[in-house]
Amino acid sequence: MKALRSRSVIWTAGTCGAVGLFGFVFGDQVELAFACVIYLLLTIIVAWQARFRAAVVTAIYATLCLDYFFTEPRRTLRFVSIADFASVATFASVALLVSHLSNRVRLQAEDLVLQREQQRALHELSAAALLLDWREAYGEHLAWLVERTLKTEGVSIWTAREERTWVAGDIDIPADSLRATFMAGKEYDLARNGVAIRLLKSGTRNIGVLCIKSEQVDALTVDSVASIISSSLERVRALRNEVTAQSERLSEQLRTSVLDGLAHAFKTPLTTISVASAGLAEVAELPEEQRGELLGLIRKEAERLNLITEQVLRTARLEWDKVLTLTCVNLRVLLEETISVLGERAAGKIGIVQQTERMTIEADRAVLKIAFEQILENALKYGDPGVRVTVLVAVQGSTATISIHNHGSYISPKEQQLVFTKFYRSPTVVHRANGTGIGLSVAQHAVTAHGGTITIRSDKGEGTTFVITLPITEEEGES
Repeated sequence: MKALRSRSVIWTAGTCGAVGLFGFVFGDQVELAFACVIYLLLTIIVAWQARFRAAVVTAIYATLCLDYFFTEPRRTLRFVSIADFASVATFASVALLVSHLSNRVRLQAEDLVLQREQQRALHELSAAALLLDWREAYGEHLAWLVERTLKTEGVSIWTAREERTWVAGDIDIPADSLRATFMAGKEYDLARNGVAIRLLKSGTRNIGVLCIKSEQVDALTVDSVASIISSSLERVRALRNEVTAQSERLSEQLRTSVLDGLAHAFKTPLTTISVASAGLAEVAELPEEQRGELLGLIRKEAERLNLITEQVLRTARLEWDKVLTLTCVNLRVLLEETISVLGERAAGKIGIVQQTERMTIEADRAVLKIAFEQILENALKYGDPGVRVTVLVAVQGSTATISIHNHGSYISPKEQQLVFTKFYRSPTVVHRANGTGIGLSVAQHAVTAHGGTITIRSDKGEGTTFVITLPITEEEGES
């Protein structure tokens, strides 16, 4: 505003000086008609470049100069003929009219430029709001984006859901005032302060308040900005709700799978205890050494049942976002522990081939052990009795690959996805070995929860390979 006033004063002073100088130099050489044209041109230039008031001052001064320098008697402010008076009066009227029209055209041109700039700013704001990362300080970034794209003095955004205020630039509207505006449900403009306040809406529901401080932004643009911010805030809320719901669903699936796997794990120790107890009951006189072995086996399996029961109860109490407890785990150590859990069924029947020294992954030891246990148990159960199960561990880039291969089993392409379905058992093996159809479903959920994949390669002559991929950590460590 101050710059505009200064420019008007400079243009007025400069043009009036040019009018006076022209009259002083050419007053005796130029006719009145030509002088009128020159002065009218100067007045129009002032009207276009400066304010209408500056053009009025220039027109009045030019009229006086016309009378003083170019009408008889010259060098006096006096008329001796009606024609001279009419000429000067006509000039004054035309100069003022043309100045008024020129000023209107200039103002309309400035409005068009301003509207075009604001439309461009709104387009830029809309595009940039879509690119903001909703997982970070979204409200602060959004306020800063509005302040930068619209070149305002300050922006303040208050949301009712979080009852938070995000501020960018220089604006001194307190949060209590914004909250009061929200409660009142009213929008208003403070023209004297250049402040516009709008309600943020989602449909017919108010969700917050926007406050913009600027003398250049019109009411329609502020309304558009309020709509953009409302849409952006609701989009972020919807994305966060969707991610939360998806995480809850995935975690609930994982927790259910872990519980299923743990329940499935009850089967082996219960069977061992039942067999050992039956042996003690049916054989009246057993050597002390054999009796001690059976009692030790019962005790060992009972302790294993107790550990599984504790893990079931612990998993059942976990919140959805605390199912996995990630630590650095050495794959070879974890595989050896899993083979040890399988006991005599796996003794001497599983071989580990390690192709790399990088063996550390970030995982939940207990959950991943359940996955390995299910797949290794299936490989032992359905493979040829006299052929070892091979476990190959390799690393490519940042991915660890665990391939578990057994001879003698075959899974058709149609069934390679069905075997991961809960309770599914292939008709070709349903009478070959006992099972519940839960194990592979548990294994898939456990591997997926760790950001990995599990696939099957199967050939009638070569056997079946379960391929597990897991992300590997950068730094080595053993847990």
